[in-house]
Amino acid sequence: MPPLSPVAARLVGREAEDPEGIVIEQKVIPGANHFFDGKVEPLMTAIGAYLDKRLGKSGRATSAA
Repeated sequence: MPPLSPVAARLVGREAEDPEGIVIEQKVIPGANHFFDGKVEPLMTAIGAYLDKRLGKSGRATSAA
């Protein structure tokens, strides 16, 4: 199965939106493949930034922004 294009990924994200306040965010890691070969550091940076935003410095969940 070929990878999703950025446009297709956005459409899938829109379809998966949940009315219970779950927020789906997308970030493209340029040059990354399905396994993030050679792109693990940018992936971890993006995940860390997302967790900091969602959990804050306290480690507790914050409301969706």
